[in-house]
Amino acid sequence: MQVSKSSLSPKIKREIEASFWWVLANLQREEEVKNFFNDFLSPTEKTMLIKRLAIAVLLLKGYTYENIREVLKVSYPTINHIQRWLSGGGKGYRMVFDKLIAREKFDEFFESIDNFLKDIFGIHFTADKETQKTVEEGFKNILSNKQVCF
Repeated sequence: MQVSKSSLSPKIKREIEASFWWVLANLQREEEVKNFFNDFLSPTEKTMLIKRLAIAVLLLKGYTYENIREVLKVSYPTINHIQRWLSGGGKGYRMVFDKLIAREKFDEFFESIDNFLKDIFGIHFTADKETQKTVEEGFKNILSNKQVCF
């Protein structure tokens, strides 16, 4: 698919863009997001976006350009391009990075509880589906800065 060389009027562009942001903001479940992006993006576009996010996360975690290039099979100019975005502010990347780090810490926390229970009692903690859903929803609310009570 190619983008038309004819430009939109500024007003129409603003209206379409506002609708697009509204749609994204109102996708509430992972399955909705997956379905939307699987329909909306080509496999190549998805790969490009996934790699951009991975590059940003790895840069913010302190990985070298060489490590990133080897793991993600991307060029130095691509890595440098993402680095420039991060250096110039990169608020969106940093917000996503903070959420990913919080998720890692959450997963590590529950893994440590599971390991503790395994060591002490010889069992693995496995919550029922309803408990898992409640914990997952609570965590999603925390990540989106909403108040939540358990």
